[in-house]
Amino acid sequence: MIAEQLDHATMEQKRTLSIIIVNWNGKDVLPACLRSVAENPPGVDYRVIVVDNASTDESRQWLASGEAAKLFPEGCFEVILNDENVGFGRANNQAMRAFPSDFFFLLNPDCTIEKKAIDC
Repeated sequence: MIAEQLDHATMEQKRTLSIIIVNWNGKDVLPACLRSVAENPPGVDYRVIVVDNASTDESRQWLASGEAAKLFPEGCFEVILNDENVGFGRANNQAMRAFPSDFFFLLNPDCTIEKKAIDC
């Protein structure tokens, strides 16, 4: 369904997709999630945004280190580090406001993307 909408939209003009991941203490699962997105990128201009909701594990340090950003082409990865856990919905809205896009794909950090899952 997303692919059909994006295909139709790209006929008229170039569209963008933001993949938003809200993380809280997901250091054990977040790297695999991000690798799966990097290995199966959508066929449109995209950006991955991770919002960390004040994790107390090593998530924040890992994200701040730049290791996650190395998985993606330059300019395709953004991190928002919250000082408090603002909740799932608010964190998604925060990312959508900070990085406007034509389409948004909300992804949990304990999920992985299979080949052509976001095929555009």
